[in-house]
Amino acid sequence: MRTIGQLWRQAVAADLDRPAYLVEGEDGWEEVSWAEAGRTVDELANGLLALGVRKGDAFGILAQTTLEWALFDYALARIGAVGAAVYANSSPKDCRYVLEHSDAIGVLVEDEDQRAKIADVELRHVLTFADLDEVRARGRKHAAANPDALAEAEAQIGEEDLFTFIYTSGTTGPPKACMIRHRNYYEMATCIDRVPEFALGDDVMLLYLPLAHNFGRLMHLLGAHKGFTTTHQVIADVREFGGGLEVAHRLAEANLITNKNLLPNDRPEDWDRPSGLRIGTTEVTRLGMGAAEMDAIADLIARVLVESEDPATVKANAQELRAGFQAVRYTF
Repeated sequence: MRTIGQLWRQAVAADLDRPAYLVEGEDGWEEVSWAEAGRTVDELANGLLALGVRKGDAFGILAQTTLEWALFDYALARIGAVGAAVYANSSPKDCRYVLEHSDAIGVLVEDEDQRAKIADVELRHVLTFADLDEVRARGRKHAAANPDALAEAEAQIGEEDLFTFIYTSGTTGPPKACMIRHRNYYEMATCIDRVPEFALGDDVMLLYLPLAHNFGRLMHLLGAHKGFTTTHQVIADVREFGGGLEVAHRLAEANLITNKNLLPNDRPEDWDRPSGLRIGTTEVTRLGMGAAEMDAIADLIARVLVESEDPATVKANAQELRAGFQAVRYTF
């Protein structure tokens, strides 16, 4: 059966010895095993069933690209609910439009700032990332009392059932909801089997595209199918240093190329002077840079922003680091 739940179960059952995800924390990158990720999805799925979420119910996700987003998406798929993804930088008006247009019964938001955007939307369930431990606990209790509930819910899901709504950008009017079935995304993920060495099992993929984006969602599913490790891009809040535009310009003087990036709290009209900064991690890893070089880059950035060192001085060290990586090691 070509369903996303089947794709996920196969990934977990393979019991790979490499991590499913890498999550950046204060002390560096932390590994999340396939068994741990599988257990989390099981508990979330049972927790959603305990809350009364059922097959065909639309459920929004309003957050940046994170592990919580990814695993909640799989939990929805396991019970046949339909994900309605909302871009994290969407205005309150656009958030309302997606949730109401999709007939969502609930939404998962990243934090209280995102919750504030949908405060006026009537929903049966409004969850934040902070609530997910409680949902998992509810799921464990529900599974103990109803051990067959999740399997029975999955048995009702067919490959022609809806998996998700992907909303277009809406440049010619209100966003349009693309109705994507389980079979559609399953086939998109598995068709790369016919492309030699498109993705290898021991690859690590840094995913920074929004999961509300069609291709970002595909790469998230592809990680489960191919068994490679997925990690998620973290965008820095640089308001205290002058904002994304100012910081990007200062770092460029030191030969450190970054991108200004909207954060969820930014207003749409702040698009040219956003609060956030995205570091081109993919651009340097494709040259073969690893963890040690990331530390070196972080130190260069800190010298410019935190220590207020002359960018011209830092530039020489940035060029010296770059000189050791001249060949493209990975491409797409």
